[in-house]
Amino acid sequence: MSRRTGRGGFHEVARLGRALYPHGIAEREYHALVSDGRTVATLLTMRARTNKGVDYENLYGMFFDVHDGRIVTMVEALDNRVADTAFDLSAIR
Repeated sequence: MSRRTGRGGFHEVARLGRALYPHGIAEREYHALVSDGRTVATLLTMRARTNKGVDYENLYGMFFDVHDGRIVTMVEALDNRVADTAFDLSAIR
């Protein structure tokens, strides 16, 4: 699980995405999306080719806290066992 906040958090997620998914994310399949006006929660499957050159598929839970129409916090939960074998994590250290 990871938690990112503010503009710095957004920039960090973008940096990690470019390093881990050099060809972009191929597909997102949304299973659920709910919101109470302040928090948005989604359950999705992401598919992509990773920076290690392998096909990747993992289930993600993403939670966004929204204030004044802007995302201020993002929490992401996934199966790290799947991710650890699919990525070259030295690219983000």
